[in-house]
Amino acid sequence: MSVSASPVGRSSGPPQPSSSSITAAAATGTHQLKIDGYSLTKSLPSGAHIKSSNFQAVGYSWYINYFPNGCGGLIKRARGYLSLQVVLDGAVAATAGAVMAQSTLSLINSAGLLEGTTARKTRVRFRAVKAAPFVEVPPPDLHRHLGELLFSGEASDVTLQAGGETFSAHRCVLAAKSPVFKAKLLGSMKEGTSTTNCAIRIEDIEPRVLQAVLHFMYTDTFPEVSKEEESAMSQHLLEAADRFSLQRLKLICEENLCGCIDTISVVTTLVLAEQHGCQGLKEKCFEFLKSTGLNALIATDGFNHLSTSCPAVLEELTSKLTLH
Repeated sequence: MSVSASPVGRSSGPPQPSSSSITAAAATGTHQLKIDGYSLTKSLPSGAHIKSSNFQAVGYSWYINYFPNGCGGLIKRARGYLSLQVVLDGAVAATAGAVMAQSTLSLINSAGLLEGTTARKTRVRFRAVKAAPFVEVPPPDLHRHLGELLFSGEASDVTLQAGGETFSAHRCVLAAKSPVFKAKLLGSMKEGTSTTNCAIRIEDIEPRVLQAVLHFMYTDTFPEVSKEEESAMSQHLLEAADRFSLQRLKLICEENLCGCIDTISVVTTLVLAEQHGCQGLKEKCFEFLKSTGLNALIATDGFNHLSTSCPAVLEELTSKLTLH
């Protein structure tokens, strides 16, 4: 079908052709199948096959059916032929929906070369395209709705106070995410507390850090901060996560800090890791200091802080550096 139009007041010339394209998302991968005892397999009758172990390619699980004397069927005299059949794993096929796949199979001789050539090495190649489903279910978005609930303050029944600022929240969410808040709001510690809106004062925490903690508890995500603020915010949130028993947030902060270690922050980070039981972060600091040496550590402003606050860590570090 073609449609043409001419602007008003202008002479119409020949219609200009237009074009468009649809490109299906596709992925490719390779797999090499080695057949040990090939001559023994030739004793199998035509149509009999040996199933390979499962392997991963283009995001799916596959296996190969190997027919030493052909798969029979339309080939009446299949003996002497070799057939390979690439199969999508049945359990995967039941949940993955329609998957269109194209495979190219080549034989490689004992020298590792493609049969009939002296050049490159070729393996089984796959190209799979997942067909568009009739109904597409969007990803879970509960975190978005809870984030909007926190932002609006609707139906809040608890107020948290820190540094002169107040934050509205919902005791059921706080109790579900943090055993510390659960004990305070729903356990024995809430005796005498009204079931309506109550206020809890949180000491020794900055308002922006408490706000970030609430953001995580409602959305299960680290708050958006600039690259320059990431290290400082991760340090504050690690302390808060340990305080409120938010294990996932604690691990996120550990991971962030592992990527922010430098000669200026390494001592502070090491002390923080020791105080809050972050073994992975501690080992990352040790690894960094092994590359810089003890003299570089002594030259930092935090060396005295490390020696006074965590002498056992300094002794452990010195021992590791000596062995290194």
